[in-house]
Amino acid sequence: MGLPSTFQNAVDAVASSGRVAVIGISKSNIADFNFNAIQKKEMAIFGSRNAVEQDFMEVIAMMKKSGLSADAIVTNTYDFADVAQAFEDFSTNGSDMLKVLVKFPE
Repeated sequence: MGLPSTFQNAVDAVASSGRVAVIGISKSNIADFNFNAIQKKEMAIFGSRNAVEQDFMEVIAMMKKSGLSADAIVTNTYDFADVAQAFEDFSTNGSDMLKVLVKFPE
C-alpha cells in the first residue's frame, strides 16, 4: 500500500467487520480521510513493516485459487543487473510505480 489512494480503496472495499493490512510505506498522507468509516464498518486495520516467506506463500496461493494475476499490477520490470536503477527510479517516481519486478538471472 505505498500510495494513499490504495489505502483509501482498501477501506472503501472492505466488508463490515473486515480487516485491512497495511504492508507498504507511503511517502505522503491522505489529505482528507474520513475516520468515521472505521467505526461504521467496525473494521480492523493492521500495520506491518515486514513480511515472512509464509506470508508471501499464502498470498500467492490465494491469488492462484481465485484466478487473479499479478501481471496487472506490475508497472515496471528490471533485470537484476539494473536493480540500482530500479531503486533510484522508485525513489524519484514512486507514485507512478505500483509494483516493481526484478528479474533474477537463470
